[in-house]
Parts: sequence; structure tokens; C-alpha cells
Amino acid sequence: MVNDLRQNNGLPAMETNGELMAAAQGQADYLASEYGA
Repeated sequence: MVNDLRQNNGLPAMETNGELMAAAQGQADYLASEYGA
């Protein structure tokens, strides 16, 4: 959906970033273990 809107406005598609996803997962795991989320 987002990339469709970007394409319709002449912008390049957004791509995933494995390093950023790994960092986010690490933070989520930490919060879950420390705060029971």
C-alpha cells in the first residue's frame, strides 16, 4: 500500500533493512523480558 502510493507519486519503493529489523527485535525482546510486555 505505501509503496503503491510512493510509486504513484514518482518516488522509489521503500525497502526493508535487516540490520534495523534485528535491532528492533532485540529491543522488543529486551522489553518483553524486563517488563513482561
